[in-house]
Amino acid sequence: PRPERGAPPQLSFRVTGHDEIEAHTYYKVECSVTLRGERRLEWQAFRRLARLRAELHDSVKAELGAAYAQHFEGKPFAGRGGLRGTTAVLDTWCQALAACV
Repeated sequence: PRPERGAPPQLSFRVTGHDEIEAHTYYKVECSVTLRGERRLEWQAFRRLARLRAELHDSVKAELGAAYAQHFEGKPFAGRGGLRGTTAVLDTWCQALAACV
């Protein structure tokens, strides 16, 4: 749904899949921001799990401090090793991130 004119920006982060590239798993992160109900910007990035953890998760957790548990309750970040189900776990975590921004 498109937000009303004058509404605050809407942010979306979704992890929609992954690809194996040179023996490494890269997760597809689809991002969008809708500005003032008019203009929607979309982009995607492929990132390895370790980079998502170090550059996104760890930074968010440090910045939020004690509030992290409130925003991400029941939505853990993916475990190390890229086990089965990692894409879905990352997607849930990224949706929670967008909701708290």
